[in-house]
Amino acid sequence: ETNPNYLVVAEGEYKVEVTFENNCVSFGEIIIEYDQNPIVFNTTLIECDIDQDGLTFFNLFDAQQSVTNNDASLSIINFYLTEIDAIQNINEINNSTSFQNTIPLQTVYTRVENQSHCVSIAEVVLDISTNTLTIPPFEVCDDDIIDGFSTFNLNQLRTQIEPNVPINASIVFYTSIEDAFIEVNPINGNYINTIPNSEIIYAKITVNNQCYALSPVPLNVLFTPFLLPDEEVFYCLNFFPRTIRLTSGVFNDSPSNYTHLWSTGETTSEIEINQVGTYSVTVTYQNGCSSRREITVSHSNIATIVFIEVVDVTQNNTITVLVSGEGTYRFALDNSNGPYQDSNIFENVTPGFHTVYVIDTKNFCGIVNEIISVIGFPKFFTPNNDSFNDTWQILGVSNQFQPNSKILIFDRYGKLLKELDPTGPGWNGTYNGHKLPPSDYWFKVRLQDGRVFRSHFTLKL
Repeated sequence: ETNPNYLVVAEGEYKVEVTFENNCVSFGEIIIEYDQNPIVFNTTLIECDIDQDGLTFFNLFDAQQSVTNNDASLSIINFYLTEIDAIQNINEINNSTSFQNTIPLQTVYTRVENQSHCVSIAEVVLDISTNTLTIPPFEVCDDDIIDGFSTFNLNQLRTQIEPNVPINASIVFYTSIEDAFIEVNPINGNYINTIPNSEIIYAKITVNNQCYALSPVPLNVLFTPFLLPDEEVFYCLNFFPRTIRLTSGVFNDSPSNYTHLWSTGETTSEIEINQVGTYSVTVTYQNGCSSRREITVSHSNIATIVFIEVVDVTQNNTITVLVSGEGTYRFALDNSNGPYQDSNIFENVTPGFHTVYVIDTKNFCGIVNEIISVIGFPKFFTPNNDSFNDTWQILGVSNQFQPNSKILIFDRYGKLLKELDPTGPGWNGTYNGHKLPPSDYWFKVRLQDGRVFRSHFTLKL
């Protein structure tokens, strides 16, 4: 054969000789081997169709196993609307993974190649599943935070669906019907709803890579009792055996709409207790959903005054109050209404009698008080019968406080003028019935507690 083009009709080894214009000759061999076109199978691809109008979305590559009969050496190049386009490899379908047919039972074509790039064309008929599967609402109680969002165990949901579908079916869940059609963004395991109280997800059931059914699944968060938060309350030990009341804490509803079970075994909405400890209550609604509340009862107590230390006869008299007890305490002087202070030390206290008050602020278990004496000596007195400073007497001594003290008054020369009764009204500035002139006078005090003080004061008119 001398024609430059040669039609090969059989496989084998062909020799060729080429003579150029300069009479040079080149020799070569061509080995021709044949490979069969791929063996393919026309198939029907079934997808689900919610409204059953015959039009839906298909992932055309789901037909690959059926077209190639699971032959791994074959590959689908793409899909085409007409057989001519498939043969000529033009006008391929661009959205093959989410193709929406335009007519029911539409046929598309696929171009299949083997490893030798031999091509066969297969038909794929696009059909819909007519199976219907009604899945009842999947319901769970609200989580610990009552907000309409909860955790749904999709594995449990799958187990509930499995008896109603073929044995070898695959069940996959999606949050949108669009994702279900194109099989992207599946959800699995524990799923928390994104719309409060109720949300629709979709269950896609496939058998042999064909859609058996696509069904909506309502996810419902059931009404769950809304309780007040856990709390700590206090019991005054000094009130024992009186009781305090604990409530289940049902919020914005009547407790009678629920059942109650306390850790004590009681089933009322309120209980009376007089023991410290942790108490819990489970409140259940008629749908079976329940919430749990915990109340910690801690102890408090009225204060016990252990000791009051008085530092007196100084420029800065102080009172220090030492207490014991299970409460939290604040302190006030001379007024049970306060003001109260955190410090247990009072400074610059005037001589005389004072009442110390101690209040429990943890649970207001009560106030205790004690009268104390601060010893002091007036710097002057004015015996003019105007009812102000008419006598001189040591301050802080009474029938209750150091009544057996001894008080002596002298003139500036050391003459004893008066021995005062510690519990009496004091010295009126006279000696033997005569008024003494304005001057400085001296005193000596021996208190009942053994302390001795000497100093002077002024008589003024």
